[in-house]
Amino acid sequence: MPYDEPSHWTAVNFLLEQHRLPHSGDTGLSYEQQQPPLAYLLAALAGGAGRAVAGVPAEFYTVRLLGGMEFLVAAVFLWRLLGRLALPPLARRVAVATFVLNPVLLAMAWSIQNDSLFLALGFAALDLGCRALQTRSTGAALTAGVVAGAAALAKQNALAVVIAVVIVLLAGPAERRLARAASYLVPLVVICGWWYVYNIVAFGGPLPPRDLGSAPFPARGLPASPHAVLELARGVVTFLWSPTEYWRNVIASPAVIDAAVVAVTAVVLVVGGARVIRRLTAGPLTQPQLAIVMTAAVSIAGWFVTLTWFTAVAARYGYLAWPAWAWLIAALAGDGRTGGRRVVAVALVGFVLLLAGWALWSVHDVSAPAVQIDLG
Repeated sequence: MPYDEPSHWTAVNFLLEQHRLPHSGDTGLSYEQQQPPLAYLLAALAGGAGRAVAGVPAEFYTVRLLGGMEFLVAAVFLWRLLGRLALPPLARRVAVATFVLNPVLLAMAWSIQNDSLFLALGFAALDLGCRALQTRSTGAALTAGVVAGAAALAKQNALAVVIAVVIVLLAGPAERRLARAASYLVPLVVICGWWYVYNIVAFGGPLPPRDLGSAPFPARGLPASPHAVLELARGVVTFLWSPTEYWRNVIASPAVIDAAVVAVTAVVLVVGGARVIRRLTAGPLTQPQLAIVMTAAVSIAGWFVTLTWFTAVAARYGYLAWPAWAWLIAALAGDGRTGGRRVVAVALVGFVLLLAGWALWSVHDVSAPAVQIDLG
């Protein structure tokens, strides 16, 4: 699938065939090899087993299947996170269903990529961080640090949850606060810190060069016109609901779908947002509320700063804000105590199902892949 899957495939096969990380001067690299290696290492192990059994095509589809399994693990931790917010069961089910059935996430997760593992480990680290706050346990904080370190080795975007959990641990109960923060940070640094040291040795800096395997994408800069603001908003809304930008130049959404997506987004933000804000202002923030809000804020800020000042990245760079978005959807769905709220819940899930059906049918109708790779 265009455009990133071939590059992820190249990164997986480099590890599988070379049995080492890339370094300066290597040929045949691709731009995704700028990313941390954990997702590609797991994919190479799984794909190598598939290749040994039935050749390169089996390797390819085994790696795709692995991504899908990681995505389902992410859904489990999203369910746990929403449970920590004490949301009603129906609202949680609707929010998780819109995650699992979301066509953008389906397009992403069941392809070759590193996002599924990043989301699974990021959500797990956030869940464990909430547990550490609620139990005031240094052991739980240590476990959260291990998982957060693994998330940072899966994708650089995971630094949002790394930073957010540190902040909420330091803002948590005063009893043994520093011990919990240290228990979180020490294993995190041990697990992912070596990768930055390796890059200094291999490439001369803590991160691989931006043009590794391809030309860098220029930063977009601050939106300086209404049109630029609208384009930025369009990209965000698209990556919440529709895979047209993920499957660039492959499918296009009709105007009626675009209008429905904008309308549903507005309703979720206005109605769901008002209910969440009402709950947040009703009393002191609980530790899970603070953790989810802080992770969303750091994730969105990281995406915006990267996009405007460093290099052009898609809105999915901020996908660790998804628990907060799921919270808004859950708030819109309500608690199911009235027929009206049940109707809203059914309408939300039905809307996502329709989007997924349209997207999958549109791809099915494409006569040939937009990107060809040799599967032997």
